[in-house]
Amino acid sequence: MFYHIRSHALIPLECAYKDCQESFRTPQQLVRHHEAVHRNDPLKPSAALFTPELSPLPAAPEKLPAYMVEARQVQPPSISKDRHNTLGPWVGTKRYQFISHPAE
Repeated sequence: MFYHIRSHALIPLECAYKDCQESFRTPQQLVRHHEAVHRNDPLKPSAALFTPELSPLPAAPEKLPAYMVEARQVQPPSISKDRHNTLGPWVGTKRYQFISHPAE
């Protein structure tokens, strides 16, 4: 998860908990802060929902390019069973390595 956050997040990483103004340079620092300081604290409220103001669409031109009117079939890229068997376990370890499971 740290690597995923690092690949997408903007620095500084701000704390998501109510009444906390802390910010951090790395995902690890942020996670340590959350675990040490905010175990059961409430999160900051999300942005308020709103209805966007939509303007009417302009009229379509008399002649449309084919790509705008032809339905194209969408399908996932093909991958060989061998390649899938090689990549599958690796993706699983990268995706789930930081998830902690509660003890039963």
